Amino acid sequence: MEEKEKKEKKTIKISLGAATVIGLVVIVTIVALVGTIMVLIEKKNKEDKNVANNTVTNTVTKIVSDTKEDKEFQKSLDESNANTTTTNTVNNTLAENKTVMNTNSNNTNTTNNVETNTTAVTFTDEQVKKLFSDYLDLYANANCGIPLDALKAKGKIDYDSSKSIIDPNTGEITTNVKFSDYKTAMLNYVTESEFEKNWTSKIHLKADSNGYFTHGPCGGAFTYYTVNSVTKMDNSTYSAKVTAMIENDASTKTNEDYTFTVKSYNGKCVIDTVK
Repeated sequence: MEEKEKKEKKTIKISLGAATVIGLVVIVTIVALVGTIMVLIEKKNKEDKNVANNTVTNTVTKIVSDTKEDKEFQKSLDESNANTTTTNTVNNTLAENKTVMNTNSNNTNTTNNVETNTTAVTFTDEQVKKLFSDYLDLYANANCGIPLDALKAKGKIDYDSSKSIIDPNTGEITTNVKFSDYKTAMLNYVTESEFEKNWTSKIHLKADSNGYFTHGPCGGAFTYYTVNSVTKMDNSTYSAKVTAMIENDASTKTNEDYTFTVKSYNGKCVIDTVK
């Protein structure tokens, strides 16, 4: 009986020992499993954190890169604008210099050296004297009637007085010369401003409805002018001493002084003003 009880107690102890061992194994297994899970969780957190950090880093890097590109683009744009401004300034300066040079060229005159546009043309005192003598000859013919006879004698116009038509009511005479041809001929001796001022309506010369040269009745005494001397006063101004006498009347002989200016027109020295 006692031996049976001892066996039973031994069996119970063995069972308790086995249970204890199994329990310890289970506990160790659970602890190991929990540890593994914790390690995995921590690893996942690190990976997530790295991903987040990489994302932030990439975002910051992109922002910095974009900002740098924007700054470089703005710098390039500013340089381009600066270059454009500089180019425009240079172009404007060149244009202004060209204008000044052209103005200076147009305004530069030396003694007997008058310019047409930018081409200098040289005239002698004798040429200037001859010009003023022709001017006074045209003036004398205009005062006596019309300057067409003098222009024809100088070979500047094709005028035939026999083809002129007289208006019986007004006495006005229409010639075979176009008024535009008369103007062209006169511009061999005077500037356009001088022509318009003293060689048209002021002496009763005009164009009719068909453009032909028309003038009033001719008449009056003819005055001869002799240019005795011409003296330069400045770059384009001259003084002249002249003798005037009515035709066939020596008693009318007088000495007159004139001041006139000259310019160049198509390479010709012409009268601009006369006083």
